[in-house]
Amino acid sequence: MVDLDLGVRPDDWPEDLAAHAIDFLLGRLPKRTHLHADDARRQWSVGDGPPDTVVTGRVRDLAAWLAGCTPTVAPSAAEALPALGPWPPHPPQRPDRA
Repeated sequence: MVDLDLGVRPDDWPEDLAAHAIDFLLGRLPKRTHLHADDARRQWSVGDGPPDTVVTGRVRDLAAWLAGCTPTVAPSAAEALPALGPWPPHPPQRPDRA
């Protein structure tokens, strides 16, 4: 409904929906990227080892950014935000089928 401009904004999303969207879209981030939701005490990491990039923002804004929507408040990083990769396949591919 956000994409259709029907009056729904990322701020209207329930926190659990935003967190689920981040879980689903995490693969769009480069390896060694860390997300920190400063309003929900949630964190996500891509890959092993210390992060090269830490992206901070509100959980709904992080989800909107990952989904390609305009967040209410743009997430931030010490350097530029990382480029997002393609959307994950749906249904998700199991590793043994890749």
